[in-house]
Amino acid sequence: MGLWRDQIELMRVATTLWQHASEMDDGALAEILEFRNDEIPGLVTFKVPTPTPSPGYPSNDDWGITSPRALKSNDLVPAAFELVQEILNSQLSQFSLSAKVVWNPNELAMAFQIVPVVLLGAIWLQFAQAVSGNKEYRNCDQCGTPFEISLAPEGKRKNRKFCKDACRFKAYRERQSKARELHAKGLSVSKIAKRLESNTATIKNWIK
Repeated sequence: MGLWRDQIELMRVATTLWQHASEMDDGALAEILEFRNDEIPGLVTFKVPTPTPSPGYPSNDDWGITSPRALKSNDLVPAAFELVQEILNSQLSQFSLSAKVVWNPNELAMAFQIVPVVLLGAIWLQFAQAVSGNKEYRNCDQCGTPFEISLAPEGKRKNRKFCKDACRFKAYRERQSKARELHAKGLSVSKIAKRLESNTATIKNWIK
């Protein structure tokens, strides 16, 4: 269980880095990473968070990169991309991947595939495919679980806020309940609509 716990935490941090770097959010990255030029020019490592990080949080003894480009621009964004690259390459090499050629009878052709040998390898491979395919991750507004967003037809819509229908329905019911609660406290329909980012017609229907 300790291995899985550590891997889940490392994956969480890596996806957070990728998201902030993709958004060019240097401020958010500054809460996670720091320059340590006093030790090595261009050295970027993880900050030690407060309170004490959970087991598996990346250690500066294990993770850190020297990024001349980041130092030159005083910008954490390129350093974050390089750190995600380092984490991904390390984990992909740690958890065995097998390269195979498979006959595809539908296409009447051979297909080259990279097949994970263990489940953790499959998870890191999926993340690698997502970042190399310019996909994004977003945290579900309801449960906080990261889910993939893609512009591809089969991907989830860019404006999607929830990882699954169950979370969407739960959030909907909670908004209805909140509307009734605010109405009982004497707030007007227009104020309730503004607070819940809805419209007056919807709010009127909820508080019937």
